[in-house]
Amino acid sequence: MYIILFLIAFAIGLACYVFILHNKIMPHKQVADERWLYIDALLKRRLQVTHHLLLAAKGQMQHEAQVTEALNKIRSHTRRYGTDLRHMHNRIEAEFELLEALKQLVQAAEKYPDLQSNAVFLNYQKMLTGLEEELNKKSDEYNQSVTEINKLMNNVSSKYIVCFFEVE
Repeated sequence: MYIILFLIAFAIGLACYVFILHNKIMPHKQVADERWLYIDALLKRRLQVTHHLLLAAKGQMQHEAQVTEALNKIRSHTRRYGTDLRHMHNRIEAEFELLEALKQLVQAAEKYPDLQSNAVFLNYQKMLTGLEEELNKKSDEYNQSVTEINKLMNNVSSKYIVCFFEVE
């Protein structure tokens, strides 16, 4: 009789522990998901601004066709991955390639004084700089959220519960 009561009490205690742990982790996961969605929106906006920056530069940078073609290719490559988490690693690599290509475009644009005085080009360049700064800030916030989740999931019992609830 005492064994049955003990097992019932143990099961109730374990259920309470799982419930409490789940309720600790889920708000952090929701915050991390929201922050990722914001970063994703910024990355999409960067693709749009990159397109407009290319259009503004294309007419005057005819001798730099390889830079603009490479940037267009990387843009389409980056867009292909979308928001699917299964391809996140590939998307992150593509985003870094895009960033490097953008740097090359800006360096190439410095050779063209007319382009440097073009208000449209400068406006898109300024927008791109602002987006990059905001991306850095939001990435740091996202990383803090993920670190909090990892701290909560760090003990052994949490790992089993997290696997049960499929928290990523």
